[in-house]
Amino acid sequence: MQFTAKPRVDFHVMAENPALAFHAGHNARLSLHCQNVGRWYARPAATNLRVYINFDPALEPLRLKYGSQLERSEEQVQEVRRGKRNSKYMKAVGIQLFHGEPGEDVEMEVRMPDHAGLYKCWVAAYCDDGDCGIHEFTIKSRGRAKANTAVQPTT
Repeated sequence: MQFTAKPRVDFHVMAENPALAFHAGHNARLSLHCQNVGRWYARPAATNLRVYINFDPALEPLRLKYGSQLERSEEQVQEVRRGKRNSKYMKAVGIQLFHGEPGEDVEMEVRMPDHAGLYKCWVAAYCDDGDCGIHEFTIKSRGRAKANTAVQPTT
């Protein structure tokens, strides 16, 4: 007899700005929280979880940190990996998620494009026991931050 229940992992993208809106041309720091929420009938572990974070081609992924103390990192220095729909992606590998534990955070740094707009991104995750689903989110790029200049009254 084989245990056929698949793990169920929830993903939540967070940032200092809850609306995920950042100034054009600046770096944005995002946090992806991964948690094994289980099912009503079973709570299998998600072992050797591989998380692929895909960004719109206009965004430039810079850095990814993960692990218990954010000690593991991946930096896109020379090679930009391309994914589906010409996306740019980064991946975190070897994550172990057990039901009832707090979960794990993956921190990302992304450079926003020089122009305003909405950019679709998604997270795809797979573990040794199968697919853990896809989570889509949108990042908004606002116009450039203006310099803090005081207006002098004219006389």
